[in-house]
Amino acid sequence: MTDKYSELHREVLRYSTKNGYPIDRFQPVQCQCGRNDLRLDSDDECGAAVVTCPSCHSETDIQDSRDYAENLVRNICTCEEETLLLGVGTAAYDDDSGDVRWVYVGGQCEACGLAGVYVDWHER
Repeated sequence: MTDKYSELHREVLRYSTKNGYPIDRFQPVQCQCGRNDLRLDSDDECGAAVVTCPSCHSETDIQDSRDYAENLVRNICTCEEETLLLGVGTAAYDDDSGDVRWVYVGGQCEACGLAGVYVDWHER
């Protein structure tokens, strides 16, 4: 993982540990066009997240959660910035299955540096 995502990784790990299901994997989200400042739409009620690239407009459905989304809302930083560095952390079940138990989508604003978890959910 690059240093660019290290603070975001630490924040997702902190949050997930407080939630009781600490992440064992963290993956930065980057568009296929190479852009890494992306838009995040999420549904906190259903647990869903969709990432959109502001350059090429391609979409990434995080953990196939779009199927469960009822009301996707644009996530923006408190400084009003609409694009974020994004990363997905997952916590697996304790058995050897490797199945995902909990998903955390974190974002960090490059304008002000604020990092946090924008949406999380128990995997279905």
